[in-house]
Amino acid sequence: MRHRSPLLLLLALLAPALASAQSTPVQIVRFVGTPADSADRAAFTQAFETAFAADTLATEQMVDGAWSPGLSVTNPFVRVDVSASELTWNLDLSLRLPPEIRVPIPRRRRQDPLRFRRSTLRASRGLVFAVAGLSPTDVRRSVTPAAVRYEVYFADTKRVVVPSSRLPGGAYDFPYEDAGRIVARAALEVMLRASGMLAADERVALAPATRVQP
Repeated sequence: MRHRSPLLLLLALLAPALASAQSTPVQIVRFVGTPADSADRAAFTQAFETAFAADTLATEQMVDGAWSPGLSVTNPFVRVDVSASELTWNLDLSLRLPPEIRVPIPRRRRQDPLRFRRSTLRASRGLVFAVAGLSPTDVRRSVTPAAVRYEVYFADTKRVVVPSSRLPGGAYDFPYEDAGRIVARAALEVMLRASGMLAADERVALAPATRVQP
């Protein structure tokens, strides 16, 4: 029977503690604009948390004037609810979802007033959001860096209501889970770049979303 050396056993026991010590805590100080509907908000939030906790992130690199798949980058950030650590980052997130679509309620009688109900549909397949990542130094100095604005759209999202005079752009079955993942990855991108872990010609991959800006 092969026995492990005492050193290897010690390293195995210390591995979780070492990984934890290398993690950088992040707390969200503001998160506005999340979906009002509880089911949509739950789908968005769960996807956000899962993506934020990823060990690695796929990246893209600028090659010959175009973005191409790059190497993966390690994610050192761990989201916490409250942290007293001097290494803690603060995140300020703001979303602007497309307008909700209100669906007309069938009238029992012709003379009844036309009423509408809210739906989970949205007027477009785009998403605009802003991320401000405050480093520990920013927090200590009470400095708030300019927020990074993102404009993306989900090209594969299906339009489920055709355009009409009332809805010129139709209506889309908005992908709340994908939106949650994208916002998390963008937030990590902001902090990775500020930490010097992303070069000027690198960025985090946001598929299945497409960036409007180059």
